[in-house]
Amino acid sequence: MKQAGIRLTQLAYRLEMSDFEWCSTVAGAAAELTPESTGAMVYTFDTSAGTGVQIPSWGSLGVTEEFVAATIELNRHTTVAEAEVFYRPGILCGTVSEQLTATGQPRPEGNTYDATVAGLGIPDSFGLTASDPDGRGIVVNAPLSASIRLDTRTRRLWSRLAVHLQAGFRLRRNLRQGRGRLEAVVDSEGRIVDAYGGAQDPDVREHLVQAARSIDRARSTRGPDNAGDALALWEGLVDGRWSLVEQFERDGRRYFLAYDNPRTLKDPRALTPREKQVVGHIGQGTSNKWTAYQLGISEGTVAKLLERALHKLGITTRHELVWIYTTLRRR
Repeated sequence: MKQAGIRLTQLAYRLEMSDFEWCSTVAGAAAELTPESTGAMVYTFDTSAGTGVQIPSWGSLGVTEEFVAATIELNRHTTVAEAEVFYRPGILCGTVSEQLTATGQPRPEGNTYDATVAGLGIPDSFGLTASDPDGRGIVVNAPLSASIRLDTRTRRLWSRLAVHLQAGFRLRRNLRQGRGRLEAVVDSEGRIVDAYGGAQDPDVREHLVQAARSIDRARSTRGPDNAGDALALWEGLVDGRWSLVEQFERDGRRYFLAYDNPRTLKDPRALTPREKQVVGHIGQGTSNKWTAYQLGISEGTVAKLLERALHKLGITTRHELVWIYTTLRRR
């Protein structure tokens, strides 16, 4: 379980693959971690237009062409309201039956799950959604041989994996659009080889070095046996801004490339970039502890940034922030 979780996390940051290759490879690794399933489909989605769900790319391994076609058809008919529930920014993890129960919706009828996927003799599906505030993200979808409820340990593991799939997807998209700058190179000995931009700051350099060492500890056979505990060492971002991508050179030397890859909410008010990040997470109902893990900063820093953001937004409670977040996200 540990090695499968680490492998999927590493695959999340494979930048040299085409979108089809990346989705297909991630699907194969995901199937190893999905209970009651021997295959999976991975697809990217875009809900930013506010008209439903678009699927720019997908790939699969170990599932039938009928399952893939049924999944695409199901999304093609997703309403705007359904997209808000199942593709809203953040991380959702569970089976279709769990998610429908949690949202208070009956099992769908007509041209939806029962008429498409369930009609193929698949009683349930595992789903993981990881998206950014702009309404774009990635889904892992695996057919199940029986309806199940995920245990706490499995759900926690997939939630951590989702953080890296989310970051890897965003970085791939940013690089394609000319963003996502390379700002530091860390060698296998934990030394900064090159640093540019904000990564030249001595404190940042130290954070990057420590993050690279934590990744090595997570993967080490001497490290934690449990995949969830191991991935707890592998933060989603370093200091709320950088993603570390491993690269091997021809001489066998190993390096970590630090790419600028922040996750931010487009906010018309006077919040700093870091405050926007915290608002983007807390506004989804995320705890301070989970926000700290995803951004690679301390809980204390999250609390201070949240306090400043609440003051600037003129509100006093987290409940108000959820409403503000939803309003700003739609602009």
